[in-house]
Amino acid sequence: MNADVCIITEGTYPYVMGGVSTWIAQILDSMPQLKFSVLHVAASRGQSLDIRYTLPANLVGLHNVFLHDFRQPRRGRAVIERETLSRENRDVLLDFYLDLTSGRTVDTGRVSRIVRAFASDVEFIEAMSHSQSAWEVITELYRRTSPPGLSFLDFFWTIRSLFMPILNILRAPIPPARVYHASCTGYAGLLGARAGRETGRPYLLTEHGIYSRERRIELSRIDWLSASGSSRFLQMDRSRNWFREWWVRLFQSLSRTAYGQSARIISLYQGNKDTQIHEGADGRIIDLIPNGIIVDRFKDIPRRRRPAEEPLRIGFVGRVTSIKDIKTLLRSMAVLAARRVNFVTRIVGPMDEEPEYTDECLTLADRLDLGDRVVFAGPSRDLPKVYGEMDVLVLTSVSEGFPFVIIEANCAGVPVVATNVGACRDILTGMGKEDLALGPSGLVTPVNAPGETAKALELFARDPELTYAYGMAGRERVIRFYDLRLVMAQYQELYENYMFSAGEAPEEGEEIAPRRRRRGRTGRRPPPPAARSRPGRDAWRAPLRRLLRFGRAAR
Repeated sequence: MNADVCIITEGTYPYVMGGVSTWIAQILDSMPQLKFSVLHVAASRGQSLDIRYTLPANLVGLHNVFLHDFRQPRRGRAVIERETLSRENRDVLLDFYLDLTSGRTVDTGRVSRIVRAFASDVEFIEAMSHSQSAWEVITELYRRTSPPGLSFLDFFWTIRSLFMPILNILRAPIPPARVYHASCTGYAGLLGARAGRETGRPYLLTEHGIYSRERRIELSRIDWLSASGSSRFLQMDRSRNWFREWWVRLFQSLSRTAYGQSARIISLYQGNKDTQIHEGADGRIIDLIPNGIIVDRFKDIPRRRRPAEEPLRIGFVGRVTSIKDIKTLLRSMAVLAARRVNFVTRIVGPMDEEPEYTDECLTLADRLDLGDRVVFAGPSRDLPKVYGEMDVLVLTSVSEGFPFVIIEANCAGVPVVATNVGACRDILTGMGKEDLALGPSGLVTPVNAPGETAKALELFARDPELTYAYGMAGRERVIRFYDLRLVMAQYQELYENYMFSAGEAPEEGEEIAPRRRRRGRTGRRPPPPAARSRPGRDAWRAPLRRLLRFGRAAR
């Protein structure tokens, strides 16, 4: 069944719980009269894809696109006749790679037609990875772009990491819809830009966090892109950070391509809009629509003035991931303990997204001797109960968009201590004259500053009246400005404006997919030497998986 709106997302709904997933669920639930499909970008078929949400009746299609896991040809298998690209197609592919690694907007049309022409995944892999054509493109790219002395072996496997997922996106089937709506730039944004271009239907983009900026943060933290890293295949000169710069420009290119194809771009707050314009978006097509919540779910939670002798009940609600910087949260708890502040902290949220990081956090909590003061409680579906049992919410993220947890906590009458990222300051201090008049509903601290976070929490611990006043200001702010009904009305109007715009959606059952044809076979030619090099044949997959925690910055 054709959808009215196809929502394109990356590593979120319906498989991962979080902010973006909540936003998608809200859209589906609030517009039962519209038919939706979800086109989900995932790393590989090997990752867990357990559905975490109850799927509504108006979700008529759920499709997955995998960046990896195309079947590799078996050793000794006959080479298919489409293995070698024409000279014209090699030039197109080379220009595409050059644009991606320069941070420029890319033309997906010509390359998409090339990769979709292959009748099977095996043909596709042969031509793009193991053929003489691929070898010639890579060596020419190396000749044009690499600095003197750069290892060709490192270059070769980095090419695989960078470009094969992109080509997979350009080959993926696109379900028919009247409107395509991506929840971020990146791979989902590229897929949305391609869907809009190839179907002629409007493509909308809501960017919860600035994707290219969040990837830069992650790239700055990973060790396999440094000379001191343990990777055998992706080491580089520390002084140049050449491969790191390549990755940064790739994500800039994906963002600019998504911006350039969009009919409308939705930003959650003014700071995000300013950054999008700086990253290449056209400010004339950007609308501001904040996140919203069902205020009736939280606004009647009873609040009381905590007696000063009782411990301050601190809560964290979110995923235990590096971008949430749980380690800074734990260190701030250690500072509170050293200052003899009476407190207890519950960390509520999934702990399985970054298992290594979770283990590091648990080890750190033990090393800081936090004991029973800090409890990792795991996820909970009863958020009203969670907020009802805390006095203050803390958020130590290094990057955010427009965090649901802040407006949920404020609606429940809970003040917030949050880092100065995303819309946190705007939410907690107010935007506009009427909003500012309500007074602050929390305190803002620098990123990665456990001492400052502890100082803000201590202020609430010492002053129950201040805690209550900030909480009540937050409740009033959310009821006035972040009611989900007001927010969803804006999205519904946006959909209705574009659903019936010029152009027709593909016919029932039709989709943009790889073209099928009868295959011929010829004798297999040995791949180029570097492509035969078995020690690193799959080395490009693991580093990319470590880098890409899909959509996590805004979930």
